[in-house]
Amino acid sequence: MRRRIWHAFFFSGLAIALVLVQGLVGPEMSRAAAPSRYAEHDLEASCFGLTNAFGSVDFDIQVSNLRPPTGFLAYWAPGADPSVDPPALQAFDNIGTWTVTRSGLDLSASLPLVDSDFQPTGLEATISDMTFAPNGDPIPLTNFRDGNVQFKQDGSVQPLVATGGTLSIPGGPAFALADCSGMALDSDVFQTNPMTQVFPNLFGLTLACSDETTQGSWSVFAVGSRNKIFFFGVSFSPANGGSQSGGDSSGMQLSDKGVQGSLPLVDINGDPAGSATFDGVFYNRQSITYTERSDSQKFKLIGDSYSARGTVTFSPGGQTFDLSTCQVLDRRSQTIIHS
Repeated sequence: MRRRIWHAFFFSGLAIALVLVQGLVGPEMSRAAAPSRYAEHDLEASCFGLTNAFGSVDFDIQVSNLRPPTGFLAYWAPGADPSVDPPALQAFDNIGTWTVTRSGLDLSASLPLVDSDFQPTGLEATISDMTFAPNGDPIPLTNFRDGNVQFKQDGSVQPLVATGGTLSIPGGPAFALADCSGMALDSDVFQTNPMTQVFPNLFGLTLACSDETTQGSWSVFAVGSRNKIFFFGVSFSPANGGSQSGGDSSGMQLSDKGVQGSLPLVDINGDPAGSATFDGVFYNRQSITYTERSDSQKFKLIGDSYSARGTVTFSPGGQTFDLSTCQVLDRRSQTIIHS
């Protein structure tokens, strides 16, 4: 049950995040300068780790009034281990024709199945009368901007729990769907469509290093802005064996000036295993520009590249490596669409 709840939370969160960019694929994008008004009604159904005497199944299906149905289904026969064995039967929205219908908070579906080698089987999995009820309070949608395009949303995302329904696999396996998870999105959207739409994107500051010497091998990948670290990952394999890794960036500083600080490391069992200490400077700034054009779009990437000098030292062994192998980029981009 924990596995199912976690996945349901993840996919619902993903769906909520997608709401924030749904206007980009909404209808009437070609009507330059005229605002678009449209309603979106989506229903998602998902179950992960659903197991009985007939085997185990995972699925996530979304149906929308604006787009074709999407998702997947995977079925493992009794005795198979889903963590290592491939599914005996599976379905994907890009293989065959899915039939998914929604009536209020009820969902039914017919999904063509392929085997573990992705070959069509001529069989279909069916979801019959999967019904939902609200599970908690609805989450209101908020207005936002994407570049110079404005979106006003009047609606909400409602978490759901299944109260009934059956998933049938050809040959007899059947699964009761009560307690599976779902999500309903209902929204009225107002979207501006300027003649020229500008969407800025931030790639940010990236630091990528890897090297191997007689002392061992190490690598670093970090992403941030000029005043915040989003991700900082380090791995180190000493020449005398073992491995260390870490991702706690609270003691690190990363900017277009350099990288400083210490990051705690753990071994393969998750136990404390020393630290990585950085003392590096970025210099020799070089501007970079890349532009790609089509009849209606322009993509422009601008930024700077830097050379690096300094050291990283791994404890407790004291192995020290040169940062001159690092690649440092500070990039940002802009997409311009002409209607």
